[in-house]
Amino acid sequence: MSEDPNEAPPPGEGAPATIAKGEVLYSRYCARCHAFGRGLVPDLRRLPRAIHSIFYDVVLRGADSGNGMGRFDDVLTQQDAEAIHAYLVGQAWTLQSSPAARPAAGAPK
Repeated sequence: MSEDPNEAPPPGEGAPATIAKGEVLYSRYCARCHAFGRGLVPDLRRLPRAIHSIFYDVVLRGADSGNGMGRFDDVLTQQDAEAIHAYLVGQAWTLQSSPAARPAAGAPK
């Protein structure tokens, strides 16, 4: 999964209550492996658009099981996965607007 720091996340989605639910679910089911920042597994705030487009297939149907990503359809509903995705998109936009997230002037892209 290549991460382009200049690629904008998809448009924000979800009501504040949905995003808050997504944060709780992310903390419960995702954060143990997908901590924000540098790590061995992807920082989900930096998902490429191609992965956003198949997010539910990955989370609920095991589309990335060959890379060690389990499926969570036994504990998450479609609505739960949508809440998690809404939270991640919001976090991606927060990261995108952070001065620390932008490449330094003159830095290679």
